[in-house]
Amino acid sequence: MDTPRQTNRRDFLRLTALGSASAFLAAACAPAASTPAATQAPPAAAPTVAAPAAAKPTTAPAAAAPGATPTPIGGGKFTAPPVTAPAEYKPATGKLEIFSWWTSGGETEALDYLYADYKVLNPQVEVINSAMTGGTASGGNMKAVLQTRMLGGDAPESFQIHLGHELIDNHVIAGRMEPLDELYASEGWDKVFPKGLIDIASYQGKPWSVPVNIHRANMLWYNKKMFADVGVTDAPKTWDEFLAIGEKLKAKGQPLIGVAESGPGFWAHVTETILISTLGAGATSTT
Repeated sequence: MDTPRQTNRRDFLRLTALGSASAFLAAACAPAASTPAATQAPPAAAPTVAAPAAAKPTTAPAAAAPGATPTPIGGGKFTAPPVTAPAEYKPATGKLEIFSWWTSGGETEALDYLYADYKVLNPQVEVINSAMTGGTASGGNMKAVLQTRMLGGDAPESFQIHLGHELIDNHVIAGRMEPLDELYASEGWDKVFPKGLIDIASYQGKPWSVPVNIHRANMLWYNKKMFADVGVTDAPKTWDEFLAIGEKLKAKGQPLIGVAESGPGFWAHVTETILISTLGAGATSTT
């Protein structure tokens, strides 16, 4: 029989996968599990730094009444549809804690809408937003605290993580997670998610996380006015064209690429994309 914590997180995963308010990769934590046999498993990553103190959890804001007109989000360009309970839906009770590194304005807004929808369906559940900011790359501090809590047997009901090996190597192989194959089947996700995506989320034939958001790393924005100022009207289509524009900008004392970051996040994506485009995916997978 499912525990209240399992029921809460499964209902939350159902809601996130339906896209009510966007998007992180949520994984359901097992209350107790034996370590699965490692079949050609990569080595698990070990934490190398002490975890910082956890941020004080905040309870999600009160949800709008069922059927109420939702408030426009995204500068008034989008209005979220009201959420309705499926037939024979049984509201959950208890607590639902979500760990994430969603702390910026737009991220917080998306989480608030997601939590509000969940509260409409489950008004008796206490939703705890344990989002944390800071650290190296995406979610550095949050992941350190999560690792400490997982090792101490104090896992949150669900948490944000990158799809694939980041979850599998650290927590699935160690037996800390609950497989989601039954949830995929009952919700039909195994029929609508691309097979390649399910394969990345899976280990030993079972999926362990729910993909809710996909980021693209191979995308650059360019300033049309800056290009026009050096006589360029179209975006470059080859590296030679890209570097030629760089020379024109350099002559005016302007950089070709500007990156606003304080940690090694964006440049890691740029470097990865350049390696894939020049060496090929097959070559980079073995380096």
